[in-house]
Amino acid sequence: MFGMTTHSESLTGVQKELWHLINDEDARNILEVIIQKMNEAGNGSEPIKQWRQEAKAYIPDDPKYDENYWFAAYILYFHNSKFVNLINQIDDIEVRMFILINDLNKLEK
Repeated sequence: MFGMTTHSESLTGVQKELWHLINDEDARNILEVIIQKMNEAGNGSEPIKQWRQEAKAYIPDDPKYDENYWFAAYILYFHNSKFVNLINQIDDIEVRMFILINDLNKLEK
């Protein structure tokens, strides 16, 4: 019984932290960037799929905010450095694709 109470208190504590992130104006701007980057990455990213699954435990049954905000807050709270690394990889791929497209356009001319 004690273990269940501790887990429940821990869960509630994390939910409060995520709630504070969602309701902080500066953090909310960051969350919106995270949501935008997640949308750009699409559903093919394994880390994002895994984090989304993990985050479900912290999202209230009746959330006031869209689930994407809770998920973005979860990433910011638990996986900030990993997410930054993933975004850098995505940005690098986008740059490479842009270069390849430009090279292909030059070859077509």
